[in-house]
Amino acid sequence: IVDTMMQFLPPGKVPSDLTDSELTAIMDQAKAEIGPSFERRTREAQEDFDLSQGGLNIRKERFGEDVTTTRKRMSEDKSTRLARNARSYEELQAETLNNIRRRGLTFSGPRLRAEQLLEEQNQMKLQDIETEDLRKKEDIAQQEKFQERAFGLEQTGLERGFSREKEGLGREQLTETELRRGEL
Repeated sequence: IVDTMMQFLPPGKVPSDLTDSELTAIMDQAKAEIGPSFERRTREAQEDFDLSQGGLNIRKERFGEDVTTTRKRMSEDKSTRLARNARSYEELQAETLNNIRRRGLTFSGPRLRAEQLLEEQNQMKLQDIETEDLRKKEDIAQQEKFQERAFGLEQTGLERGFSREKEGLGREQLTETELRRGEL
């Protein structure tokens, strides 16, 4: 804008040599020439920011949906594993009891040891299912923290970039006061 305003100065004169009305006329000429370009560039910068912000918001939303879907599937998978384990345990119990009956050991120590062993194995499987589920939940929580941090950094970068763009455009604008003071 300074270069544009300097074009309108009479040859050999500096802004401090001009009257207020001459300065106002020069400002008006410069604004008429630069104004539309400045407004267009400002609008383009805002549109770029809005598009980038929109893209970031969509990625955040999709990530949230993905996490929700993953958690739901994990819960369903855990329920399925627990149900399968319960059926398997019941089948093994019935099979073990039938084998013990066929051998005539229904009221013996081997029957009790076999039942205890089955119960211990079942508890270990249940513990394994719970441990696996807990680890998956911890992994998801870790991914969420990482992604939220990444989204935050991207948001900050967008805001800083837009702020710098606006500052750059603002520096190009010269106020009448600066012109009147001869700060060209």
